[in-house]
Amino acid sequence: MRGGGSREHIDGGVLGVVSLRVEGAADAEKLAVLEVAGQVRRFGGWNEWTTTDFVVRSDEPVKVGVDGEALVLEPPLHFVIRPGAVTVRLPRKALRKSPAALTVRVAETPTLVALWRMATGHPRGPR
Repeated sequence: MRGGGSREHIDGGVLGVVSLRVEGAADAEKLAVLEVAGQVRRFGGWNEWTTTDFVVRSDEPVKVGVDGEALVLEPPLHFVIRPGAVTVRLPRKALRKSPAALTVRVAETPTLVALWRMATGHPRGPR
């Protein structure tokens, strides 16, 4: 989602976790409208919290994206924060938010078409 995964500070010692539940075409439409309006957090299926660790359990392999690469990992996936593990240096004039995070848009036509196909049970499109 637009600006997802960005935060002003990364030194708080917590992971940011977001889950999204879309239960059909009507939900997909509401989600798209709220995303375009910059109000995605108002979507009823949006959950967001912070924690020091997080486990993803599944009966099947989990499809993930890591640094822009699509991977399939065997569960359980265990995420743990290690405070102080990364040092980030920014120029004094750096913006408070990443310019890249401000331009990420999920509400582009290919993404919305894919969401619609998933919601209507046709993830691969017309045959």
